Amino acid sequence: MSTDTQAIFLFIAALGCLLASLWGFWSPANRTIAGFHPGWLGLASFCFVFFWIAVKAGP
Repeated sequence: MSTDTQAIFLFIAALGCLLASLWGFWSPANRTIAGFHPGWLGLASFCFVFFWIAVKAGP
């Protein structure tokens, strides 16, 4: 994986984590599982996968 591709993956991960945190912060009525919305958890795990791929496929 080139450094450009790695940077794109890290950007997607960071953007997704930001969206997940904002979603979790501004939708308290939607919290269902242990205080967390299932979509929030899904988005956070999606970001973690992108982050993990970028770290493991380092230069």
